[in-house]
Amino acid sequence: ASAFRAPSFDDLYYPGSGNRSIRPERSHAIEAALQYAADAFGIARLTAFQTNYSDLINYVPTQGGLFYIAKNVGRAKVQGLEASWRGHVGKTDIRAAFTVQNPVDEDAGVDLNRRSRHFASFAANRDIGAWRVGGEWILSGARSDSGTALGGYGVVNLSARYRITKAWYVAAQIDNLFDKHYELAYTYNTPRRSAFITLGWQQQ
Repeated sequence: ASAFRAPSFDDLYYPGSGNRSIRPERSHAIEAALQYAADAFGIARLTAFQTNYSDLINYVPTQGGLFYIAKNVGRAKVQGLEASWRGHVGKTDIRAAFTVQNPVDEDAGVDLNRRSRHFASFAANRDIGAWRVGGEWILSGARSDSGTALGGYGVVNLSARYRITKAWYVAAQIDNLFDKHYELAYTYNTPRRSAFITLGWQQQ
């Protein structure tokens, strides 16, 4: 597959970090997958992938490190392998995935900013009468942000949903249950523990 990404308004004009001379990002990707599916087992999939970028849009710190500015990486490549499984354990729906990859800035010979070499996820959901309850565990390894190491993290989210009628439902969600402190970008905090309640309607 081939892809094209035009610079966003922020990439071009955001105060302090926009770059009006930034070029569009282009990429070419290839992947090969092996899949096994059976009613009693579920679906297992193993995928190998490689994506080559030209003019990858990236953010790097300015002099003094107070701001980040959009710049192009001339050549970059991401190679990796992903294993996943989706199935049932009793009456519980399970999803699990694990990815290892090698995200490289080929011009500088270093890892691409803010991209971990390995990450994983695990989710379980179960219907109990009119309820559907579940949770997910999202994990990521360490990353680098322009030479600054960002530690790995694991975040747990919980959710519950109750069908009031066939059309109406109420749902609750807790994100970052254990109030984990982590950064996806250096000096930019991520949300701490948060909770949401939703009243919804679906057309039948």
